[in-house]
Amino acid sequence: MKLTVARFAIGAAVALAALSCDSLTPDTDEYDLIFIGEQDGQEIILRTGPAAGAIEAVGEGIPASHVDANADGSALVFHQVDASTGDHRLMLFRDDMVDPVPLSGATGVMDREAVWSPDGTRIAFVAHRDDSYGDVFTATLSGTHLSNVANLTPASTSPDMTPAWSPDGQSIAFTSYRGGYPSLWIMNATGSNARQVTFGANEFSDYFPSWSPEGGLLAFQRIGATASRIGLVPAGGGEPVFFALDGRNYSPALSPDGKYLAIASNDGDVKVLSASGTLIRHVERAGNDHSPAWIRRR
Repeated sequence: MKLTVARFAIGAAVALAALSCDSLTPDTDEYDLIFIGEQDGQEIILRTGPAAGAIEAVGEGIPASHVDANADGSALVFHQVDASTGDHRLMLFRDDMVDPVPLSGATGVMDREAVWSPDGTRIAFVAHRDDSYGDVFTATLSGTHLSNVANLTPASTSPDMTPAWSPDGQSIAFTSYRGGYPSLWIMNATGSNARQVTFGANEFSDYFPSWSPEGGLLAFQRIGATASRIGLVPAGGGEPVFFALDGRNYSPALSPDGKYLAIASNDGDVKVLSASGTLIRHVERAGNDHSPAWIRRR
């Protein structure tokens, strides 16, 4: 499989070329792939090398529905779904722990999609704490507790979701319905100065922004009635460009070094591609695998 650019603005082409590191070998990899995968009847956090390597369960097989690693690879934040109640609870797992610990309440919570700030002191997440729509919150991680919990999108009367911190920690990209259709927005990490980056329409919706290392581009998922494509758009706004991929593809995750792009596909597998489009690895497993992310090797 090979990514090919369907439409390319000059600025995006230059930026994408700068991301590409195809000449690097797996020996130089600093990051591993982590993702959510089915195993023994439940979804757990799995880990493997981007180009090769065994697929291993993190911890003793930690149940999770979404996962993100902090910058030095020492801790994970994720959410678990209670099958009986539908509650979504945030959890923390550090490499000095035997078992994960809860960051949000045991019952009646809908906290999800947590991601680390670049300095590892805060998380952004989606919660239904103030309304039924869902808002983007931030909180400081104090040991194993959340403090300074703040709703960054309280005025929005529509769902806000899939937050992603910029590499400098100053901005958060997210999906919002506030413009009428699900589109990408960026706001300051304080919640101020929200501005629209893509413009959804009746035919499609945009989700799951992922920042390039220098902060100039966002990878994202555009889903429509007949296709789910992976695109790139300048963080400052502009015309998106899309890659030609087989099937329907979801949840792009650019590695922090810009070397790889991980995606989930409708065949139930996770794939790793170089930034320029070469298929590096098809992680074939039984069951449904999704929600790829990256973790620094320690």
